[in-house]
Amino acid sequence: MDYIPRALEDRLRQYERTYKAMLVTGARQVGKSTLLKKVFAGRKYVSLDDPFMEQQAREAGEMFLTLNPPPVTIDEVQRAKELLNFPDCLYANVWETLLICTLFLLWNTWQIGAYP
Repeated sequence: MDYIPRALEDRLRQYERTYKAMLVTGARQVGKSTLLKKVFAGRKYVSLDDPFMEQQAREAGEMFLTLNPPPVTIDEVQRAKELLNFPDCLYANVWETLLICTLFLLWNTWQIGAYP
């Protein structure tokens, strides 16, 4: 299937220059991952759909972020909410241009620490 350009593409590129991190959320199967892979094609992509990657992110988050330095897209980040709980010192060093993509969350209903 051919890629369908989205109006959001330019805004994402602008946000990358403005913010240290982005969280992209939305309903299932609407093209969030496809969009980010297209807009940020040169960026490393890691999916926590991979059970090994999910386990590493949950149990050894600092090592996971060290092995996957920014700029990086982390897909399905809600599977390892532990990545979002690092002390401020790690945010300053590790999260500089981190792009986070999550697929199964609706922003209005998600709270860090409340998601199973």
